[in-house]
Amino acid sequence: TSPHDTLGVSSDGAARSSSNTDAPKTVSGQRTEVAALLGGVQTLQEATELQKRIVSCNAIFESFGNAATRRNHNSSRIGRLTLLHFDGGGLLRGGSLRTYLLEASRITAHKRGDRNFHVFYQLLRGTADDLRRSMRLSNDEEAYRILRPVETHNFLQKLFSKEQHAARRSEVDAVESNVQVPPDVDQENFELMMKGFELAEFSAGEITELLHLLAGLLHLSNVSFMKDEDDILQLEDTASHEALNNASLLLGLQDEKLKVLLQCRCMHLKGDALFTHRNEQQSACARSSLIKFIYSRLFDHIVNRLNDSVAQHLANPEPQEGGSIPASKTIGILDIYGFESFGLENGLEQLCINYANEKQQQLFVQQVIEEEVALYTREGVTSPAVAARNKASHQRSNAEQETEQHLTSEKAKPPGSFKADLELSLLSSLPDTSALLRD
Repeated sequence: TSPHDTLGVSSDGAARSSSNTDAPKTVSGQRTEVAALLGGVQTLQEATELQKRIVSCNAIFESFGNAATRRNHNSSRIGRLTLLHFDGGGLLRGGSLRTYLLEASRITAHKRGDRNFHVFYQLLRGTADDLRRSMRLSNDEEAYRILRPVETHNFLQKLFSKEQHAARRSEVDAVESNVQVPPDVDQENFELMMKGFELAEFSAGEITELLHLLAGLLHLSNVSFMKDEDDILQLEDTASHEALNNASLLLGLQDEKLKVLLQCRCMHLKGDALFTHRNEQQSACARSSLIKFIYSRLFDHIVNRLNDSVAQHLANPEPQEGGSIPASKTIGILDIYGFESFGLENGLEQLCINYANEKQQQLFVQQVIEEEVALYTREGVTSPAVAARNKASHQRSNAEQETEQHLTSEKAKPPGSFKADLELSLLSSLPDTSALLRD
């Protein structure tokens, strides 16, 4: 699916929407530069410093929220809204950041041809040798489970003939083979991220803790368990013992407590704690859930700290003549999730992302383009015909999306074979499979 680039302007501000991750960085830089010039010499230095902070936020966001996919080496895997705040005189006074739905599943599982979030590779390739050794890391990304691709199960393969499946598999493989991010790019972006942390006034201790948490997640991903003769989970091998020790050290946890957390499930009944042993699959699921939870909380913490950094100039605006406070204006720059078309392996999560992006595009067409054309018509001005892109397929997918969401919610409630039951229900409830098989 091709990304949509849109531009909307209102009386109170402007909004820039794009799925190209470089666009928000460029637009925010241009806006803050103009604001600095309009502010005169006395505010130029202040606005330039604020501009640096806002642009540096983009480098940090790209590291933690973007990833390489088969079709885009820098795909946004989170929605982000950057707001630039101006006073009544047009001077830039601050900014704020809002994020939407980090793609947490990518943290522990990505498809062949994709990568995990950039920051993990930047950590391995950008840190100095002594720092990397202190975190007990190697520079080999294949040494860590969450940086290795996983084979995904796709029930849509059942809709293809063997010939169709082979042809599409060949197309996907051709794209996958070309996805490479040079090490020097990761090294350069790691330096930009570190510079961004400094501009945002992260202390040296905070930065070290952030790096330790990331390294701890890499080690934690290598912890595996297997059942012994007594049908009790034990660490699988020496490598898992070492990974557990390293993860505990870097995450600031006790070895034994982390081990028990992955081995057992704790339930509280009438105030008493009851522990039940997990099996191998449940332990792996608990490990993945813990990794995703820690990374997501770390990301939220970084966003809050960045907001503190760029919002400090909003306080105590200078009053105008007569003592009134000038009204503020805002420019919004929206970086939406990256569109993707993965051929055989478009997952449910990416389907929801594409669907949400299409809904946003439809809203823009309706409220900006169609209303503008209607205004031309009322005033007797000839306007070019504007075709509504993807309207038919969007109307069809509305009903399909509601069906998919309902079935997913219903099948997730009872225990049992969730995947198998969901597949059968989806295939039987969506009879028009031609839409699923379109090129």
